[in-house]
Amino acid sequence: MSMKTIIINSSKRSVKTDSSSDFKLNFTYPLPQGNYSLKYAYMPNTIETIDERNDTFVVDGVTITLSHGNYTSITDLITELNLATGNVFTITQSHNILTFSKATPFVLDFRDKPLARLLGFNQVLYDSESSFTGSGWANFAANSIGMNIIIDQHCNTRDNTHNAFTFRIPTTSGKNKYSAYEPKMWYQTFTLQNDKRTISIRVVDDDSRTVSLGNVDWWIVLEKSF
Repeated sequence: MSMKTIIINSSKRSVKTDSSSDFKLNFTYPLPQGNYSLKYAYMPNTIETIDERNDTFVVDGVTITLSHGNYTSITDLITELNLATGNVFTITQSHNILTFSKATPFVLDFRDKPLARLLGFNQVLYDSESSFTGSGWANFAANSIGMNIIIDQHCNTRDNTHNAFTFRIPTTSGKNKYSAYEPKMWYQTFTLQNDKRTISIRVVDDDSRTVSLGNVDWWIVLEKSF
């Protein structure tokens, strides 16, 4: 049995302005039908982007604005929260769950604030308590990120969903920019039923939410058996 390697590189996406976590990839020559296995992955650590779409929330009627940029750990985000609020309350972390607390009751207003999702809170008004605890946000935990490779939106791969195969690639949050992963398990394989020139790729977390990679590129290496 002979083997051939195929490199999937997000920097080669068909539309350069597409996100590096949701794009289409066109091959010069069709990807031949057959059995493929994941041999190697080089993925950026978890990144969350703060910009004009998700940079504010309200504390006791005062709008707080966070600095724009890519945040690669919950520690960095807590530091920014303390700077932006002037340390008006205490922020504590337990795994990927945040708690805001003060000596006296306060109001935390996340209504219509997309930042709530990133911090692990609902987009509601948290009113007149001395402590509020979120439910956690998976992107800042050391978690498995699923790479959902959808083949032309058709039933072309043999797997549980009949239209896609998900590689489970563990990545961690933190200051290291990339994580290297070499699977040890045989089940990181799929069968392509037809030759395909175009594939669609989306990077999602364990809850099937698209992961923000800040358009940082990544690549995986597939091995095809003949």
